[in-house]
Amino acid sequence: MSPKSRLRSYAIVVPVVVLIAALVATVVFPPRPRVGLPGSRGTVPGTGDAAPDENPGGQESGLAAWTASPGSPPLLMRAEDVEKLYGKMKLTAGPDNENVLDDAGRRASVDFVWVEDKACAKGEDPAVHRARFELVVDEPGTYYPWARVWWKDSCGDSLAVSIQHQDDEEPTRWQITDGSHQWWHWLCLAGSGGVELKRGTYAVVVENREDGARLSRILFSRKEYESYMPSSPEG
Repeated sequence: MSPKSRLRSYAIVVPVVVLIAALVATVVFPPRPRVGLPGSRGTVPGTGDAAPDENPGGQESGLAAWTASPGSPPLLMRAEDVEKLYGKMKLTAGPDNENVLDDAGRRASVDFVWVEDKACAKGEDPAVHRARFELVVDEPGTYYPWARVWWKDSCGDSLAVSIQHQDDEEPTRWQITDGSHQWWHWLCLAGSGGVELKRGTYAVVVENREDGARLSRILFSRKEYESYMPSSPEG
């Protein structure tokens, strides 16, 4: 066979071999679907909930982790729905994070309860400054509570939340803190087991611990901490 004939044969055979190899690889190693990847924003099909921005439990992210959770809607409490304010606790509004925009594309505002920095007297119990909310639970079960908070600095980065059913003698109380300052973010309130809520009415109280701490939302989700983390102002 002449050199020109060999080149023509190679030109035909090599692309055919490459095409066959590609088809075999597609069958043996199919591409994985890009569903619910960490860091994505959007919704999970069939739930209407925002996809989580993080994967707190280190488990594999994806649709299976969501559909395995109970499908009942979450309970969301907004600061603007506060029933009563005590002491120097106030309801006010201020700018949200830079990436939270209103319908006109401008930086959105957010309502929150707080005690202004250096407003409390020395020696007094900071918990006398508090905000009371009412929560009505129609569907009892295990819930996983979150609070959306903003900390002023290391001297104003904690608060307490308590919840008490109308038939209970003692409330369940949580204290939260972390080191993310001057940025609205969500913190989980309970341990990995969540909290059991009965049917009926609860009093939810936000207590001041350090001046300057803000709270805008409390969310009671039915999704476990390991598979869900709120990513937007509404959960």
